[in-house]
Amino acid sequence: MAAGNTRRDQGNIRYRAVDVISLKTCGKAAFRERYLQPGIPCVIEDLVTEWSAFHKWDKDYLKQACGETRVFFHHETEGRTDFARPATQTTLSDFMVRIENGEPIRFFSPAHPVYDFVADNPRFTDDVRLRTFDRLLPDSSFLGLDRLDSRFWPWLPPFPPQLYVANTDSVSPGHYDQDLSHTFHCCFWGHKSIKLFADDPWSRNAMRYLRDIDLSRSLDPIHLKRLPELAALDGWSASLGPGQVLFIPSRMWHWFKYETLSLAYVVRARSFNSWRVYSEFARGPQGPPNTFPVMVKV
Repeated sequence: MAAGNTRRDQGNIRYRAVDVISLKTCGKAAFRERYLQPGIPCVIEDLVTEWSAFHKWDKDYLKQACGETRVFFHHETEGRTDFARPATQTTLSDFMVRIENGEPIRFFSPAHPVYDFVADNPRFTDDVRLRTFDRLLPDSSFLGLDRLDSRFWPWLPPFPPQLYVANTDSVSPGHYDQDLSHTFHCCFWGHKSIKLFADDPWSRNAMRYLRDIDLSRSLDPIHLKRLPELAALDGWSASLGPGQVLFIPSRMWHWFKYETLSLAYVVRARSFNSWRVYSEFARGPQGPPNTFPVMVKV
């Protein structure tokens, strides 16, 4: 179902509905032409529904089969991650009980995979099929590594696969993924809403201004008075539910709002195969000089 031409205004920001597509009708060539190359997001209905992980990883499974896995979680204040407080270490079982009880916490792993229990537990790799994404991604390599190969992070993107767990009304600040990868946000359970914007030079000031604003609500007129160019913004709006995958092109700004307690498995695919773009990544916030020291300390 394609809905890309549908528009609605929300606080004077114009949103197009993200296309919802199926692998049955959109193959690799069509996906590359319509979404990958022009940098347009879409929701894929049937990309991960055959994964064992999608069927197995419910709350009871995480608590019982993987309950002793070490995790780090972050506290939240008014629905947003409180980075002023250090991350807290516990077990996955304890974390799941606490978040089900409504405690304002979330699992959110900044730019170092040692924070993420996926890398430490074979259950979280054996139950997924990363090669599924080969059905959409072009065949190419950089330094002998394909787009999904994360073994050399942080020296080379992509960032390794991660799990994200957050509770109802949690909000992710607006950002784009600084490893410059394409992102596949695979929702296993729960529901969330997303706003997305292309990273155009003329709109970056507006993106930074909106970073900590909940875009699931209509924009307060006071913001338009402070920054009139907000009224000219043109983005995409999406809803994501169980079994659906949101494709977020490289450098696309995105805001997540958790409508219910949700779990997602996030896979990144390197977007570039050139030294020019690699040098841009290496100088950026998630480049090796910034990321490697943090990984060593954890």
